[in-house]
Amino acid sequence: CGWIPKCINCDISLTYYKSNNRLKCHYCGYNEHLMSHCNACGSHQLKTSGFGTERLEEDLQLLLPNARIARFDLETTKTKNSYQQIMHDFETGNTEILIGTQLVAKGLDFESVGLVGILQADLLLNFPDFRANERSYQLMVQVAGRAGRKKTGAKVIIQSYRAKHPLLEQIKLNDINGFINSELIERLKYQYPPYFRLIKIILKNPEYSLVKEASDNLGRMLKPLFGEYLLGPEASLIPRIKNQFIFQMVIKIEKGKSNISLIKKSIIESLDKFRTNKTYQKVNIQIDVDPY
Repeated sequence: CGWIPKCINCDISLTYYKSNNRLKCHYCGYNEHLMSHCNACGSHQLKTSGFGTERLEEDLQLLLPNARIARFDLETTKTKNSYQQIMHDFETGNTEILIGTQLVAKGLDFESVGLVGILQADLLLNFPDFRANERSYQLMVQVAGRAGRKKTGAKVIIQSYRAKHPLLEQIKLNDINGFINSELIERLKYQYPPYFRLIKIILKNPEYSLVKEASDNLGRMLKPLFGEYLLGPEASLIPRIKNQFIFQMVIKIEKGKSNISLIKKSIIESLDKFRTNKTYQKVNIQIDVDPY
């Protein structure tokens, strides 16, 4: 029927871990046993979908039954010395295939790696953040650098539905200057760093109607000050975490043409005026300067 189990505290779907047959939330830590039937239609024909490290390990073991495979992620490295043991086994050849999350890319040095695969690169490229391309380039170049340290003929394979994506072409050609130039053009066009500074204002409260009303009113107070440079307010990408509803707005400040002290003073004055409403004093407000 399409029902997906979600966290009771956050607006996020739960992730299934087959090793202990549990569903977990990556934001608040809530977890529960996998249910025996669907909570929406009652069917016992439950189906898991998605593609994590655990699923990949299982599929690879079916394809390569004799291969020695290990997993490197938050689940397998949370016990004492597990990190060092996994790395040692791979370095000495006791493990032939190492499956991992982005942790694998972070500066690990293995001499004999002959093949690196980057799966679902589109998840990185399509992430809703102005630094998505920058982070994708960094990560893919980093993880590609794990191959061919001492072994000749090493390969890097990137899986994507958009093989002709300009970023993937730049990575393939090792065109770092082309990437930087194209990225700077985009940043200037859409008013993002390094040409603009960002100030994110985040409002949180367990009561949706209260935080929605508060964010709308604060936005109306700030709009005359910043005009088109004020984005929002709007619900956060994940609108509820740990039973707190979250709204946010972003102020863009052009570098070299704005008085930062004056902007800071005007925001503080607006917030002081906003808090004169005793009802809004219940709303938690966070200000994040340069939130990236």
